[in-house]
Amino acid sequence: MNHIIADVGVFETRAAVLEGDRVEELHFERNKHKSKVNNVYCGKIVNIVQGMGTIFVDIGIDKNVFLHESDLNKPLKHLSEGDSLLVQITKDALGSKGAKATAFLSFPGKYVVLLSEEKHIGISNRVVDERERERLQNLAHELIEDTSYGIIMRTEAVHQSDEIIETDFRYLQKQWEQVESEKRWAEKGDVLFREEDLLTRLLRDVMNHNTESFLINDAKETERVRGLCEVLMPEYLPRIRHSEPKENLFEKYEIEAQWKNAMKSKIVLKSGGSLVINATEALTVIDVNSGKFTGSSSFENTIFQINMEAVQEIARQLRLRDIGGIIVIDFIDMKNAGNKEKLLRELNLAFSKDRQKTVVLGITKVGLVEVTRKKTREKVDSLFNEACSVCHGTGRVPSVYRHIYELENQFRRLEKQPDIHALAISVHPDRWIELEKEGLSIQTMAEAYGLEATIIKDESRLNNDFQVKIYGKS
Repeated sequence: MNHIIADVGVFETRAAVLEGDRVEELHFERNKHKSKVNNVYCGKIVNIVQGMGTIFVDIGIDKNVFLHESDLNKPLKHLSEGDSLLVQITKDALGSKGAKATAFLSFPGKYVVLLSEEKHIGISNRVVDERERERLQNLAHELIEDTSYGIIMRTEAVHQSDEIIETDFRYLQKQWEQVESEKRWAEKGDVLFREEDLLTRLLRDVMNHNTESFLINDAKETERVRGLCEVLMPEYLPRIRHSEPKENLFEKYEIEAQWKNAMKSKIVLKSGGSLVINATEALTVIDVNSGKFTGSSSFENTIFQINMEAVQEIARQLRLRDIGGIIVIDFIDMKNAGNKEKLLRELNLAFSKDRQKTVVLGITKVGLVEVTRKKTREKVDSLFNEACSVCHGTGRVPSVYRHIYELENQFRRLEKQPDIHALAISVHPDRWIELEKEGLSIQTMAEAYGLEATIIKDESRLNNDFQVKIYGKS
């Protein structure tokens, strides 16, 4: 059974998916920097690169988005610069690269995905029961008959009634019809469809019959999510619960320590072995080391045990850190061909739990395992760490968001102390400029917890921390 824990802060919402007390997924959504994945924009083609089969589209944001010709719903030769085009974001802008998009629009629901202009029927690969696959295939044919739509039946559709699945499909159909009606008057930069917020996505994509509870520390958000649940899956309504207001759920459920581990380069395994995870712009490299583990039998069996243990932790760390792109794993070298096959099977099985598409490409001649994982949003590490300005990018330091999160945790603790009159918070002027640039008001955050804060700009302070002085009523 899993639990969804949602910690709603002043400037961002944090959520974790737990299996028992073990964190399997981490999610963050900032009020000012929300992901654009799945948003549908009206854009204008600004550049066509015939030799690369790519077009660049202006959708009114800082960087133009790009589409490969395989993502276009018409031949490249039929497009011209200046043409309007509806596009859907498939990958956020990461680093120096602009966002990636497609012209094939899709609308995800709880049980189905509606494909607006692709006459196609798909069934989730995780649906293994042949009778159920046949039932869903027949239902899909009925739903899209006499339409231009395509449909994908999601795993959650298994054993759901035809009526519930059809209700989900009709809701998505209305969303597409709304987009169609608005596109006639849309101008460059207009958002015709906006993806759901984090808590709604968790309700849609994560909550299922294995979810024991969905706990939220904000009364308003709890009621909103319960209202959606009552429409989508009323049988799960009692599982959505409200905790003590503004309670730090990440601290209460010991998510903090596991989150901090997700930002370390070295992960120690229970056996004494370890993983070393190094990410670059091009790929992520994971090295498996034996460490202190000596085993109790032959050398081959010892390293096989460490490698098999590493498989589970690697799959978990990729989900926790939301690492995507090319991943190269250097397992401890094994001579036995049978053990290598078992390792690949275990790796595929571990990745089958991942909601992001993850593919094991095999073992290279030098014994490295190649993996690709779909990348759509920023990694967890990038959200809370930034390149060090002193070492010119060779190291990482906590970002302004990491420190504002820690400051909010202090405010939560101070809120429970009735004798506090005011706070004086010292911050380096450069950090103050960063806070203003990001729209992160310390006074606003303090007021949310019933506190009064005065800000002091102090050049003697380190740029990456705050000093909090507390003044009592006496």
